[in-house]
Amino acid sequence: MISTFVIIIIIIILYLAWRVIKRNQARQLGTNPHHAVNDAIACSLTLAAIPVSKDPSGLMRTDGKRPDGLTLIPWQAGKPLTWDVMVVSTLAD
Repeated sequence: MISTFVIIIIIIILYLAWRVIKRNQARQLGTNPHHAVNDAIACSLTLAAIPVSKDPSGLMRTDGKRPDGLTLIPWQAGKPLTWDVMVVSTLAD
């Protein structure tokens, strides 16, 4: 079961990611949305004083995919937090 503290931290990270995207929206035009969201999450965690590694090597899921990022400090039960971004768009690029 997820504790209330973890839920609050996740909400803060998502809010910070949204703020970073809004602030950098003019600079991010024309870039891949996947990279923009991934950069926003990494930047938000860094702003929260949580060191991260983007595109970590050596981590593989059973389907051969890698996560987009990893915290460098243990998060829960001695394991780091990982994230994977998927952007779905109904508009053709």
